[in-house]
Amino acid sequence: VCSGLKEQDIDFHGLLVGDGPLLPELRKKSKALGLDDCVSFLGFRNDIFRLLSEADVFILTSRMEGLPITLLEAMAAGTPAIVSSVGGMPEVIHLAGNGLTVDVDDVGEYTRKVRFLLENVDLRNQMARRGQTALEEYFSHPAFVSGTLAVYSKALQKR
Repeated sequence: VCSGLKEQDIDFHGLLVGDGPLLPELRKKSKALGLDDCVSFLGFRNDIFRLLSEADVFILTSRMEGLPITLLEAMAAGTPAIVSSVGGMPEVIHLAGNGLTVDVDDVGEYTRKVRFLLENVDLRNQMARRGQTALEEYFSHPAFVSGTLAVYSKALQKR
């Protein structure tokens, strides 16, 4: 995605947060693609909310997911998301209206959608607000408690 944005002369700076066995390979690939000036590898961080709050777009390219906490954190931070169409992510994006989905491994589509959001500040702001509203409505502590009680009440009524 970063390589595609750079090829299109899109002004961006990508932050890769996290650590793991693929990090050395990612650093090597980034260097080989000439991305040193527009990509930073931050490693493990404790200030995720601050980083998300300052970001224009959150990107999650997972091939397998359930409901990632990082997507909910992006919503709380007011950051629109572009995520792969796996697990519960498309449902959250559809419900919240806080981002866009992409087929797994479709790098070209990720690049197009990142560019689209970077170029449409008003849309990004709308998505950010919708994400924060949906987070409170559907994913807050009171919403979880209420939903859990409703499931138990329904089960007891059937009994």
